[in-house]
Amino acid sequence: INDTHDKMNKSDFPSAIGLGIAKLDTESKNIYGFSKDVTLIKILWKLCIISFICGYSDAHTFLTRGVFSTMMTGNVIILFVAAASNDLSLIAPSALVVVSYMFIGVPLNILLIQITKSWEKAYEYTLAVVLTSATICVILDTILGNNLTYYISLIIYGVAIGNLCFWTSKTGFLVMLHTGNMMKIVEFMYKYCLGYNLGDSKAQGDSITIILLFLCFILGAVFASFINNSITRGILLLPVIIITAILLTYEQFCRLYGYWNRKRSNDTVNIAPPDII
Repeated sequence: INDTHDKMNKSDFPSAIGLGIAKLDTESKNIYGFSKDVTLIKILWKLCIISFICGYSDAHTFLTRGVFSTMMTGNVIILFVAAASNDLSLIAPSALVVVSYMFIGVPLNILLIQITKSWEKAYEYTLAVVLTSATICVILDTILGNNLTYYISLIIYGVAIGNLCFWTSKTGFLVMLHTGNMMKIVEFMYKYCLGYNLGDSKAQGDSITIILLFLCFILGAVFASFINNSITRGILLLPVIIITAILLTYEQFCRLYGYWNRKRSNDTVNIAPPDII
């Protein structure tokens, strides 16, 4: 296995205006499989878990509130159809998700990336936002559960998912089941299944990545649908809380473990402890 690691210098860091378009370089590795060299990004496992969370969240909010938590095309359609029929029960939820996702969640992640000057640190803060938001939504839904908390939960969770999805978009992959992703899935499945010899190693890796993200999203949605009949509405978000907490603690554990290993191997060298959020 050959590892390649491209790091972005601070001077090359994109401005806030360019963040919506620029794709940040990510660490990748080359593997040999199916008689081909395949280039995969090393954060593929993170993207798969995040895709699972997005699929789970979409199914959860659709089953309990009638809207999608991510910025799906369906949300915009639901909003305009509800507006045309004056259905206030759907206008407010879909509008809240669209506004909180686009105008609060995405700008929040841009701000986090600009403040931390680090894509990796922004990831940790983003997960912290998702964990906090999901916890608040569980408390609001289970303890209070009135109309006011219903809308507040949509805003809070829409902000968190918008924050998370914008971070993942910098890899060049969308973890949600957008219409564009579905077209890419067909193209990449053709390249992988019917024309595997087409394209270079990165193209092969992209095809595998897109297919895995699609499957993880579907698994998340199926899982949410499966447990919806046996668990109360508020508790449905507990898997999101657990998975996000594991992602956060795993990152910090690996950082501390690496630090203490380096310190033990060379006690004479002063090694500064890692930054812990």
